[in-house]
Amino acid sequence: MAKTLPTEPIRIPFTKWKFSMNAGPFNMKEHALIYTLTSSGFAYPSGLNIVTQMKIFYHHKMNYWITFLVIQTTQGIA
Repeated sequence: MAKTLPTEPIRIPFTKWKFSMNAGPFNMKEHALIYTLTSSGFAYPSGLNIVTQMKIFYHHKMNYWITFLVIQTTQGIA
C-alpha cells in the first residue's frame, strides 16, 4: 500500500497545515496492534455462559438488564 499512495503532502486550504496519505511501510508494532484489535472481535462473550448456565441448570430466568450488565461487565473485565 505504501507504493500506491501518493508521496507528496496534501495541504489544507487557508491554513499552513499539511499531511501525508503515505505513512510508509508498516512496522511490527502496527501489525501487532491490528492483529489484536481484529482478533478481539472474534471472542465469545463469557457472560453468556453464566446466563445460560443459570437458565439451564438452576431454572432461574434473569432480568434483561441484569443479563445485559453481566455480559458487559465480564467483557469489560476480561
